[in-house]
Amino acid sequence: MTTTIAPDTARDWQRAHAVADTIREQIGVNVLASLGAHDFRTTIMDGGSPALHFTARILRMKADGTRSSQVRNMHVLVWLTDRDDYGVRVSFIERFKLVKHYEASGIYADRLARLMLSLDFDGDTVRNPRLL
Repeated sequence: MTTTIAPDTARDWQRAHAVADTIREQIGVNVLASLGAHDFRTTIMDGGSPALHFTARILRMKADGTRSSQVRNMHVLVWLTDRDDYGVRVSFIERFKLVKHYEASGIYADRLARLMLSLDFDGDTVRNPRLL
C-alpha cells in the first residue's frame, strides 16, 4: 500500500525544513557546538509555525535559585512567529514532568545567536547578563 502526502502538507513541510535550516544558520555552527547541540528536528507548531527543535547541554537552575554544577540535556525549540521574529522555549523533563527553563518571544534573527550563548551560563541567573 502506498501513502501519498497531500500537496499542501508537502509544501508546508518543505517550508518548515527551509525555515529550520535558516534558523540553524542564523544561530551558527560555533554557537550550536558550544551548546553541545544534537538531535536536530524540523517541526510544525500547532498554529502552523515552522520550528527547529534540538537538544542542548545546559546547566539548569535549582529550586533554591542556584545553578547546578552538572549539565542537563534540554529541549530547545525555536519557531518563526507571525510577526517574522522568533520564539524560543528551553525545557527539560524531571520526574516525568516538563520543566520550563527559559521562554521568550519577539527575538530577531540578529539576536538569536547571543540569546543561545547567554543560556550557557554558570551564574545565578538563567541568562548571562553580559550577553544581553
